[in-house]
Amino acid sequence: MYVPCVAPLLWKQGKALLWKRSIILRRNLIPYLVAVSIPIIAAGCSTLFLRNSVVTSCDPNLETLASASGSSSTSPTDFRLIAGPQSQLSAAAIERISQAPSGAVTYVESLAEFNDRVTKQFQNLTPGGFFLGEEPTFAWRADGALTFGTLVQSIVDSMLLNVTIATDYQPLDIPFAADIGNLLIFAAYFGLSMAVYPAFFGLYPTIERLRGVRSIHHSNGVRALPLWSTYLVFDFSMVFTISVVVATIFGATTDAWYYLEYMFLLFLLYGIASTLISYIVSLFAKSQLAAFAIIAGIQSGMYVVFFVAFIVIVTYVDASSQSSALLTAYLALGIFSPVCNLSRAVYLTLNIFGVTCRGRNIASYPGAIDIYGAPILYLCLQSLLFFAILLWKDSGIPFLAYFRKQGADIKGGDTFELGAVTEFACGPGSRSDGLQIHRLRKRFRKRLAVDDVTFRVPRGECFALLGPNGDVAPSGRHSDIFVDGVSAIKHRAQARSKIGVCPQTEPLENMTVTEHLQFYALVRDISDPRHNVNAIIKAVGLEQYSDRQATKLSGGNKRKLSLGIALMGNPSVLLLDEPSSGMDVVSKRIMRRTLAAVTPGRSVVLTTHSMEEADVLATRAGILSGRMLALGSTEELKRTFGNVYVLQLVHPRVHDSSTEDFQRIGTWIQQYFPGARSEKGIYHGQAWFVIPGPKNGTEMSLAQMFEKMEMVKAHMGVQHYTVSRATLDQVFLAVLRRHNLEKEGD
Repeated sequence: MYVPCVAPLLWKQGKALLWKRSIILRRNLIPYLVAVSIPIIAAGCSTLFLRNSVVTSCDPNLETLASASGSSSTSPTDFRLIAGPQSQLSAAAIERISQAPSGAVTYVESLAEFNDRVTKQFQNLTPGGFFLGEEPTFAWRADGALTFGTLVQSIVDSMLLNVTIATDYQPLDIPFAADIGNLLIFAAYFGLSMAVYPAFFGLYPTIERLRGVRSIHHSNGVRALPLWSTYLVFDFSMVFTISVVVATIFGATTDAWYYLEYMFLLFLLYGIASTLISYIVSLFAKSQLAAFAIIAGIQSGMYVVFFVAFIVIVTYVDASSQSSALLTAYLALGIFSPVCNLSRAVYLTLNIFGVTCRGRNIASYPGAIDIYGAPILYLCLQSLLFFAILLWKDSGIPFLAYFRKQGADIKGGDTFELGAVTEFACGPGSRSDGLQIHRLRKRFRKRLAVDDVTFRVPRGECFALLGPNGDVAPSGRHSDIFVDGVSAIKHRAQARSKIGVCPQTEPLENMTVTEHLQFYALVRDISDPRHNVNAIIKAVGLEQYSDRQATKLSGGNKRKLSLGIALMGNPSVLLLDEPSSGMDVVSKRIMRRTLAAVTPGRSVVLTTHSMEEADVLATRAGILSGRMLALGSTEELKRTFGNVYVLQLVHPRVHDSSTEDFQRIGTWIQQYFPGARSEKGIYHGQAWFVIPGPKNGTEMSLAQMFEKMEMVKAHMGVQHYTVSRATLDQVFLAVLRRHNLEKEGD
């Protein structure tokens, strides 16, 4: 059983990833500066609405609530009243008014004068004023106690009816904040800024995935646990900075907060949970802009839903049931989004809608489940769930493979291949095999792209895989991939650590050539990183570009760097996808020499469209088109599917040769080389013929062919000729041609 000791490796990979992120941060600061600035600026600006706020009382007696202007007195000695006209007032009323302190009552004789006085003196009027003329009118101070309006209206009614009216007032048994409007404005601005800023943390993981960087990380041994843990730690430093500054601003602005230290804790937990959501979105977003829009949109949308839900409950639910309805609404919404838990905490710390009240008193224990306890619990559970999703996405669940549909029996391959497959399926794998593929299946949507592919790559062999290539993974109850004896299904991370991958694209980041290689040397836990980096740079021919930004290299040099990354750490299996793409002739020769030097002792799988490259580098090849059509050594494939000679003839009159000339040449060829056939037609005085090679001693050998051509070339009118054996290109076409014919016959 494979039981590796991975704890030290995970720690070292975490440090390497943190080092990489710090390098990239230094070269691209703007997204993080914006992410930190938005909530801090919003906190500073939105607290302007809390300048005169005091702790909201849970006592429903509204007479004890302070007005927004700071005047809370309802004593008659502090009244400032406008009244008139005097002709409409009774003698008893005038006598009572005259008992007021000097200057407390201002008389007016017209409605226009009344309106003018109210407009000019509204800041000092308490409780208001009245006019009993042709249009009885009264005004009251709206930013004070609500009893001011009731008091002035009672006075007007008493004057008009000339009767004594006794007025009584009892408040509803719910708390009420006189400055609720300012509190809601603060909550809206601050809450939306907090909903948006975590979206910036999803930008880098998104572009990392889209460029293929994360895939190459995993393919070169980076584990999912240290990767996401390190990214979370890195972004948490920004969350911590934001939380400290915002909490400091709040504490310096007002004392109206209910246990601000709990808010600080919730800021941290909210930042962690929301950052993990941004990572999850980065797994499927099609662009950085899309990732930002999805994260910010979901968070802001959930905040608005939470806000509207509370407003609706306060407006339409009976006062006696509001407290329980608000708690139920939060518990339902808080499950789905971290921002709802943050919103709940903001409402609690300012006692908006009386959510902090328990009876007529503020809740004594802030950690209770119906106070800060529920948001803390929800955010902790959400963080664990989101992190588990990230690990599952990158590491997979091995036991699910046992519930997948078993692949069909192997059929339809060429005869000599079926023997190898059956031997593999029935017998144990050889210890010399660095890579073993067993009954590999892959579906792309509804199309079965790879069906029961089985082959081995022993150590010290370069195996060329020719045909449609793509990203395949084991699927099926009996499918598996063994890398140096480690199952990729049961131990995906360990299997990845033994593989070096050179993809077709260049998954490079904003780092230098040396920094790239240093990073992969660190994640593979190489004992002497500097020596290995220098050796790789020299081996792939990048000495003069070692300090250049990798993204600014030419296409060929990027391929060299990708090859160097794949070679880092001496992997047991090397997977190369178009390794010489974009290289010039000299660079291709260097690359081929490098691969020839590193092949001994490891298994190399080469996928390429260059049959010449496969012919030079590979000792065995497999031709794949949905299923394995042919498999064997390159020489065996040539003998089986390309046992022919290609004869190229050049006429002496290249530019004015006629069709009749080549028809006569074709007749001679058919006469001297039975079974020969014309191929490619006639172009600029040249013609090609395919001649069967030696088989069972019946056809002529290459020496006999040259002998006959020398005898008849002058008689046929041929100036030059060349004879060559079949290439892998021709073998590939021959196998596909045979496969298509078989399908037509079926």
